[in-house]
Amino acid sequence: MNKLGAGCVCPVITAPARARLLGILTPVARAKSIRKRRFVEPERAPDAPLDDLVEDGLLIANAGVRMTVRNLIIVRALRDGADYDEGWYVDAVKHEFRALAAEKRADAERVAADHDTAMERPGRASHVSDYRSRDAPTLDRRSASLFGVADRLEAEGEDDELATVLVQIAREAALDEIASAIGPSVQPSADYLSARKDRMELVARDLAMLQLGDPDL
Repeated sequence: MNKLGAGCVCPVITAPARARLLGILTPVARAKSIRKRRFVEPERAPDAPLDDLVEDGLLIANAGVRMTVRNLIIVRALRDGADYDEGWYVDAVKHEFRALAAEKRADAERVAADHDTAMERPGRASHVSDYRSRDAPTLDRRSASLFGVADRLEAEGEDDELATVLVQIAREAALDEIASAIGPSVQPSADYLSARKDRMELVARDLAMLQLGDPDL
């Protein structure tokens, strides 16, 4: 039916024209619109200072050493029936630090080799481990932070006082773990509970001062 009135001829509206009038993009027009859009790369967040990366790596390593020694104390006490020997555990902590240092240094050397290879390879990567020249700055920072962590761990591996403090913290954690595993039949004395907080505060203070290199310790 002619809705424009008698004597008027309705124009023929094609499907693309109808779509434009209705604000709908046809598949072809939609594809052209997408191709015209320009990708805007988001701003890159500033890199963290190298010293912060080293400190973070060192904190993670120290936590791992404490957990390893805690587990060792538990196993030797419950499975082997060994008496607590602080000197033995101090040596174990130092050995663990040296082993971690060797591991981090090997990782640093591997990343440094990847950096040297990437410097000679322009273009885009084809997979995650396919490093190119554009990845060189990131690889350089990564290797530098790993070398820094390795150096600090080697120094901690020669520090008897730091190792002693870590052993004391690990022993407290081991005692708590053993008490929890045995159950409510074993209750620590009131004196132990009241003094535990003070002991842990002193241990934490000594650890912080050792890491800062306080000459009074």
